[in-house]
Amino acid sequence: MSIAYLVSCYPSISHTFIRREVSALRALGRVVHTFSQRRAPSTWKPNELDRIEQEQTHVLLPASPWSMIRHHIWALVRRPLAYARTFGLAMRARNPGLRNAAVALFGFIQCVSLARHLDKRVIRHLHAHFSNSGGNVALLATAYLGIRYSLTLHGSADFDQPSRFTLVHKIRAACLVVCVSQYGRSQAMRLCEPELWHKLHVVHCGIFLPSGSAHAAHGFPRPRPHRLRILTVGRLSPEKGHLGLIEAFARTRVETGLDLELHIVGEGPERSRLESTIAALKLIDRCVLLGQADEEGVRDAMRDADLFALSSLMEGIPVVLMEAMALGLPVVAPAVAGIPELVEHGTTGWTFPVGDWTKLSQKMAELLSDDTFRVRTTTRAREKVEAEFEIRRNATLLNAHFQRLTETQADPAGVE
Repeated sequence: MSIAYLVSCYPSISHTFIRREVSALRALGRVVHTFSQRRAPSTWKPNELDRIEQEQTHVLLPASPWSMIRHHIWALVRRPLAYARTFGLAMRARNPGLRNAAVALFGFIQCVSLARHLDKRVIRHLHAHFSNSGGNVALLATAYLGIRYSLTLHGSADFDQPSRFTLVHKIRAACLVVCVSQYGRSQAMRLCEPELWHKLHVVHCGIFLPSGSAHAAHGFPRPRPHRLRILTVGRLSPEKGHLGLIEAFARTRVETGLDLELHIVGEGPERSRLESTIAALKLIDRCVLLGQADEEGVRDAMRDADLFALSSLMEGIPVVLMEAMALGLPVVAPAVAGIPELVEHGTTGWTFPVGDWTKLSQKMAELLSDDTFRVRTTTRAREKVEAEFEIRRNATLLNAHFQRLTETQADPAGVE
């Protein structure tokens, strides 16, 4: 069975985990057509795998006004009642306010173009990642066509405003809702009727690991003496808590007397604030903002680090933690959302109360000072990732859900 994926921006540097999922599904024989609402920024330089995926992904925007008009004429003539009811659904399944009414109208305009492309390819199942604008467009396109709709929910961005208001509409319409963590499933359960809970299934995101054995550690801990390096990877935005990490790093240096440096991989709107904080704490020669990096660049940074520290204030279940653990890099992360399902405190790494920078500092000091514990936790961490977060294993589970839907469900009636 052919299936289509819709993502708001695909491929992109922050959505490599979706590309891996698509690749693993295709390796299982599933035909996957990929659609994106918009192109990645021109500043992004895709690697070879992303470039190939970019070439075979249909992008909805920008589009010529004439092509959109033709698609709407087609939709109105083909199923006039469904067209009208889909417009009504777009106006109902939106956030309050005039501005959001305009956003919903734009989503309706897009959904008809998407529906036309799905119809031409005879695709009867559309899967969306995230309950954002892409999820809205997917909901409307499948409602118009009367085909199957499914959704993957990731983290707080899906359960907080503005996505939260429209999420119940998506769960009701979906034949399958994939949650990347048990925590995420619990949040979806909280927002929807108990009668819908049977739709919610946990399927983790994952990473590729070598076949046959756990990923070998890359020489951790590194030979001493050397300056111990703490690494973090993430967009430079407030919810990632980088200011708190810098504060915890400064405290760890003073209290332990260790020769430390902090490398931060990522780019975003908080860069200037982080630079000012680093300067104010006199850490310019110790804290390095490395900017954006591709997959290989992130792996190289991990191979050169002694500890991976995550300071996020909200998360789903970060793939970057899986990558660090698979490479044998010890990790410390906040006990928030789905992270404790991956980082088991004292077994596969250390967790700390989210936003508690004193506790983060203490955990970093403990991990950096005890080589024996580091080796023990990194061994168990690699085993954890291989057992529960390997992409081929999880894609097989996801593919089984898709196959079950094909065998047991007729297409939904849509809005007509």
